[in-house]
Amino acid sequence: MGTNYYLQHASCPSCGHAHPPTHLGKSSSGWCFSLKVRPEEGIDSLADLINWMAKEIYLNDAKIMDEYGEQYSLPSFLEVVTKRSNPKVINMGWTESFDYPNRWYQSEADFHERNHSERGPSGLLRHRIDGIHCIGHGPGTWDFTVGEFSL
Repeated sequence: MGTNYYLQHASCPSCGHAHPPTHLGKSSSGWCFSLKVRPEEGIDSLADLINWMAKEIYLNDAKIMDEYGEQYSLPSFLEVVTKRSNPKVINMGWTESFDYPNRWYQSEADFHERNHSERGPSGLLRHRIDGIHCIGHGPGTWDFTVGEFSL
């Protein structure tokens, strides 16, 4: 299960027009946060995204929302991105936590191959860099993704 996050732009006070929400990324249980970067707009990192969101929030009254309508402050959204862990893997280890013989996967390598993943920080899975969807790993619990992905 995952939760998508968006920057909801304020409506124009004159005409009421609002730009569509901007997708910020997706939080999926047990995975590093899929942070949506936009290199064509100069947003290549978490710091770039923070600067852009702060400007939109403070100058243009934009709001960070999840797909269920819950609003987040910039600090609380950053916690979703940067304060992630998978206690099951931390406590049990990678092999034991996936219990391979009783599941669909033959091994951890088989799991990663089928899920385009690799081991990440804090017991999390992270997306394998493929240059198409995942273009990099952040220094913490987030990956840099581009284009459209599972909403």
